[in-house]
Amino acid sequence: VSEDGYLVTARHVVEDLGRENIKIQTVTNNFYTATLAAIDEKTDLAILKAQGESFTAVELGFYDNVILGEEVGLIAYNPGFNVPLIHKGSISAKGVDESGTKIFTINSFVNKGNSGSPVFSLLTGRVIGVVSARKSESLNRKPLNLDDYSSGLSIGNYDPLKFSAMIYNDTLELGTEASQVGIGIIYSIDE
Repeated sequence: VSEDGYLVTARHVVEDLGRENIKIQTVTNNFYTATLAAIDEKTDLAILKAQGESFTAVELGFYDNVILGEEVGLIAYNPGFNVPLIHKGSISAKGVDESGTKIFTINSFVNKGNSGSPVFSLLTGRVIGVVSARKSESLNRKPLNLDDYSSGLSIGNYDPLKFSAMIYNDTLELGTEASQVGIGIIYSIDE
């Protein structure tokens, strides 16, 4: 979040790593060492300070400017993948939690390993929050079979419902769980 190397992430991602010599790898395979600069006890947020200079910083947005239904994206690492994945969704609710912290929820793929990921407004390109948690039901997920179903829709020779079911089934084969939509709890960057 700053050119001098300050990073924001979810506290639970780094709290067991100690305060010194935290290793960071960027998407371009640069490696840095960081120290834990601060932890916010009322939220799940932590600030790290990477050693180095002239980092590229993101622009920050503000909670009051977040609009319900606004499209968002998040860049995240999922277990089993060593490349970042980009997820898209929208703001589904915003409010203040019991401690007075500004939060919002998104409807998007929010998977294990996404904690600490930045949430970008697709309207402004600014970071508006940090993924903290995911709420989902614990279900015995089973593959979908839509062979005998036709929605009557076709986009580029694909039935969108069957295509979505195919992606869901492929995701089940890759991991132990899959959900078409997760609800992500996001701490506002204002915090």
